[in-house]
Amino acid sequence: MTVDRAPVPPRVVPSAGLVESVVAAFSLPRPVHWLDLGGLWTTNLRFDYADGSAVVARAHRGLTPPERLLAIQSAKDAARRFRLPVPAAIPAPDGRGWSTLPDGTLVEVEEHIDWDTPMRTFAFLHKGFAALARLHDALRTLQTATPVASPPHATYLDPGQVVDGVCRGASRMRAWGEPRFSALADDVQRHCEAIADKEERLRHDQVRQLVHGDFWDDNVVFRGLQLAGVLDFDFLGERDRIEELALTLWFYLLEPGNNPPGDVQVQQVRGLVNTYDQSSALSLSDAERERLPLALARQPAWIAGGWLPALADAGARAQAADLAARLPTAEAILDDLTTWTSALAR
Repeated sequence: MTVDRAPVPPRVVPSAGLVESVVAAFSLPRPVHWLDLGGLWTTNLRFDYADGSAVVARAHRGLTPPERLLAIQSAKDAARRFRLPVPAAIPAPDGRGWSTLPDGTLVEVEEHIDWDTPMRTFAFLHKGFAALARLHDALRTLQTATPVASPPHATYLDPGQVVDGVCRGASRMRAWGEPRFSALADDVQRHCEAIADKEERLRHDQVRQLVHGDFWDDNVVFRGLQLAGVLDFDFLGERDRIEELALTLWFYLLEPGNNPPGDVQVQQVRGLVNTYDQSSALSLSDAERERLPLALARQPAWIAGGWLPALADAGARAQAADLAARLPTAEAILDDLTTWTSALAR
């Protein structure tokens, strides 16, 4: 992932015409009803049939080439081999796991999974982190010919790009000429530079591998108390595995009642990290555990250094407002780094 990026093609517009194209491309029965399930990166449509069955069609933006889609489907296959509930692809008539529509859109069709609860609470995260360890075990079995990069605007910025990227984002906020954004630019730049200095000595003994990229909320879903599905591998990419733990923990700490994080949240995070460790075939190293609080505190960087330099003005301003609300949580972690580091030590 780089800081300078071309504009991202828009999300594929859901329509009756899109449904007809998918039906024709996959030789599917015409659904009695279809529903737009949303999706940040892909357009996800559920096709409902008279017998009560359903499938999901996923239309990808123009930046997703067949090679990346093949990597995503290989990752899903690996997860299923480790008995994780990941929906299987329904092959196109030519046997491939996707089809190219007449307008060039890549589409895949997969099984539909019924669920009722997304992973947002501590109880479900406890189950989710055990599954995350198994997922990482599965993804480490894959051998890719070339590195699998994260897509543009993924919720991730490589640590080596943080200082430069955040400097660019800060410069953009200052250019708006508004005191509140200039102050935010100073704060986030100071915060991320402090983390970079502390992180440098901990780059050793890290496990770099394929990760899901967005292991949170309605991408990890439950039916009752049981894990029902691990969905949406669209942000799949190679990075240090603790980056995935940090992102999921970060979203949890942003939930109402969890910020600013205190002793309860510190102990909850410790419990989740230990659950991951106990469920993984490859235990976290001491360096991974020590670096994890810094990775947590670094999470505002993917907004400040990844999204702000790249988005159009309206989107950049909206993200800056979001950054202002989130930065205090990251600052609280860094301010109490000794407590977090001690809690996550083996």
